[in-house]
Amino acid sequence: MQKLVTPKLALVSVSDKTGIVDFCKELNQKHGVKIISTGGTYKLLVESGVEAVEISKYTNSPEIMDGRVKTLHPKIHAGLLCDIDKQEHLDGMKLVEAEKIDIVVVNLYPFYKTVQSGASEEDIIENIDIGGPSMLRSAAKNFKHTAVITDVEDYNTYLQNLSENNGSSTLNLRYNFCKKTFLHTAYYDAIISTHLCKDDDFFEKSNIAIPLQISQHLRYGENPQQKANFYTVPLASSPLSNFTQLGGKELSYNNINDSLSAIESVTAFTSINNLKKAVCIVKHNNPCCFGFAASELEAYTNAITNGDSLSAFGGIVAINGAINEVLAGELVKIFYEVIICFDITEAAKQILQTKKNLRVLVLKQNIKSNSIINNLKIKISSGAALVQANDNFVVSKSDINIVSGAAGLEQMDEFLFAILLVKYLSSNAICITYKNSLIAVGCGQTSRVDAVKIACQKAEEKCKILGINPANLTLASDAFFPFADNIDAIASYGIVNVIVPSGSIKDGEVIEAAKQKNLNLAFVPNRFFRH
Repeated sequence: MQKLVTPKLALVSVSDKTGIVDFCKELNQKHGVKIISTGGTYKLLVESGVEAVEISKYTNSPEIMDGRVKTLHPKIHAGLLCDIDKQEHLDGMKLVEAEKIDIVVVNLYPFYKTVQSGASEEDIIENIDIGGPSMLRSAAKNFKHTAVITDVEDYNTYLQNLSENNGSSTLNLRYNFCKKTFLHTAYYDAIISTHLCKDDDFFEKSNIAIPLQISQHLRYGENPQQKANFYTVPLASSPLSNFTQLGGKELSYNNINDSLSAIESVTAFTSINNLKKAVCIVKHNNPCCFGFAASELEAYTNAITNGDSLSAFGGIVAINGAINEVLAGELVKIFYEVIICFDITEAAKQILQTKKNLRVLVLKQNIKSNSIINNLKIKISSGAALVQANDNFVVSKSDINIVSGAAGLEQMDEFLFAILLVKYLSSNAICITYKNSLIAVGCGQTSRVDAVKIACQKAEEKCKILGINPANLTLASDAFFPFADNIDAIASYGIVNVIVPSGSIKDGEVIEAAKQKNLNLAFVPNRFFRH
């Protein structure tokens, strides 16, 4: 296997022309590399004093079909794919009068940017690159003898490699470029398929490709012994794909994971009343405090006063609104890892920046996307993947069925708030609320009755502190009660307002137990498991 390759011929065709002139000048003038080029790249090189041969003159074939066919030519791909260790390959190259191409420098049509620009579907389709990926794949396959460069950042890497090896490139460098190239073309094709898959029959597809774009190399994962990165998905509209960070250290894996949960929960409550503001404090991916009120300050005050303020220490705060000077003054009274908002005043920035390690994330408006990716939850572990649609079912008052006792308008509002909130807790999950704020949770339990008891015990302690009658609380479960023992446990703590999904074969027994205990029991049709 040939380890060093001294380049004599390069094929250059780039959409992003950053640095290409200087790179080609050094190849041409210092290393004597002949350059073949196409279209706008050729024109730029020649105008900048770089000797180059236009692709149509090299192939002796004109560009046709508005440039769709120019590099798809035997003379090009023979030069890219020729394994010079094999005589039959050398003979084949002679047959089409091709020369061995030693360097391929290609970056692809800007498909993603074209979609983002709001261009017509015709323009978007026209920006699906065909010749570029074909050349890249051919050159990468032949990495033993060909260097393939897709990234502007690698121009200097390649030139330095030539300088260190008397004008030749090393096999190790070419192999690394090969790996990078196949990742690049796979990513490019995944963006295209993501854009095209807008239909409802996505789950009928046998194969899928999800493009992931690096956003941040993380220090470590959930624990220091785990490596981790943070990626965003092009064409999707993740709330953390576009934000400004004010102050603090880099975000960690756990920060990002908790931030996504916190943002998801506060934005969901606009379905109840988009004039109200929601504040959520998340710890270990579960809300420990939550408030929903007429203003951001009131929502935060209710959240931290009524919720588990001890667990809030070191948590993630998400606010579906703005932070002003007064709210900032309250936020700095407790240690938080991250605070997330949609806007912030200059005075508030100054106050929050007194906390040296605090990260403040100001979310920016994302371009709305109808990509199927927006509606997927994907879990990949140990070489296997689970893909499901997001749970977009939003409970409304019309879904609430009172099966025991009675409920006035105010209680119906609280039922709705509680059942929406429990959706964002880890199963088995119980949440207990009071006047649109979270009082206590029992989550992540293997036994539902244990989840009930944990939540009720915490609520009992909180009621003593706040002077609240337990009868004014509302308890919600993320799934049905399999047995009436849950009702017995709830009643023993003096809670009378309960809302749960129906679906148990023992629903009748649960209803009868609720009636005997004089509970106001409401059913909703859907469960909300979250694992």
